[in-house]
Amino acid sequence: MRDKWTASVAAVLLMSSAAGAQTPEREAAIGADYRDYGALVGLDTRFGDVRDEFAVFMGAHAAVLLKHRVYIGVAGAGMVNGPSEIEMGYGGALVGYVVPTTGLVQVTVDALLGGGQVKLTDEINSERDEIFVFEPSVGVELKLARILRLGFGVSYRFLGGLDNEIFRDSDFRTINGTATVRVGWF
Repeated sequence: MRDKWTASVAAVLLMSSAAGAQTPEREAAIGADYRDYGALVGLDTRFGDVRDEFAVFMGAHAAVLLKHRVYIGVAGAGMVNGPSEIEMGYGGALVGYVVPTTGLVQVTVDALLGGGQVKLTDEINSERDEIFVFEPSVGVELKLARILRLGFGVSYRFLGGLDNEIFRDSDFRTINGTATVRVGWF
């Protein structure tokens, strides 16, 4: 284990020294340098309805920023408060765009595309289904610090794949309010 860790550190050091040795001609040929990229991680909360009851979903995401505008990563969320007999979670790929602004507020547009599971856990029935999820969202982010963003927005959860007598896809499709905290190299 120690040898793998040492080899990993050595590889990172070699790659960083090679990246630092790039010439302006090489950077121009590539079209960018390391300052054109960033990364972010975040926590989010979604508020909406599940089967006509108020539900709260907690989630997390991580992404790489390209040209400080486009982000590509992964995201996931799980229901933490809602109908007591239902468990639900989903995750997948996250793709988004930050609309350039010069002020302290910026607009974001993104979409999560993936899958998950809905499970009924009451005394009478026990049903579990795999689901497809597509959740586009739009929001505004406040630039609180160089590495910190606070966002608010709305999303719509499209859901498909429920195939039983208890659940319908429409029970889980809904508009959500969102709140997000992001930390990163923006």
